[in-house]
Amino acid sequence: MKVYSKGNEAKVIGAANVTSSLVGMRQTKMENGIADFTVVPTGKHSIKVTLQGQMAKDYKVPTDPVEVTLKNGDNVTVPIEVEPQAWIGVKVVDEAGQPVKDVKVRIKLTNGSTVDVDFKTATLQPDGSYQTEHNIDPGQCEISCPDNFDLEWHPQ
Repeated sequence: MKVYSKGNEAKVIGAANVTSSLVGMRQTKMENGIADFTVVPTGKHSIKVTLQGQMAKDYKVPTDPVEVTLKNGDNVTVPIEVEPQAWIGVKVVDEAGQPVKDVKVRIKLTNGSTVDVDFKTATLQPDGSYQTEHNIDPGQCEISCPDNFDLEWHPQ
């Protein structure tokens, strides 16, 4: 049985943990985005893909296991839908290039919802930037500082 990611994201499964409902069944090979299971007994199996680290932030995999039924002698390939995800990072600096924490930023997402960030209270990265805590749909977003009217923008 082979488990792979559908589309152009083959590298994703290569960095994934692919598990089966059958106790003791382990993948024998992970290569080019394909998890290969050999000597798989007949019957019904649940296949689940989980991602770790940065891959878990960059891609979304199905939350429900994929059900597969194998008959004697079957050689099955199971495609798994993997969707790229995005995040937004914002850093506000002063003229000297130092991070500013006395600022509020509004991010309007592609779905029309907004994320308001108060840099005084938000959890910031070590460099003083803010990164959205959850994956968002890729697309164009709007970023503004609604409380600051005399701000010069220099996106990087």
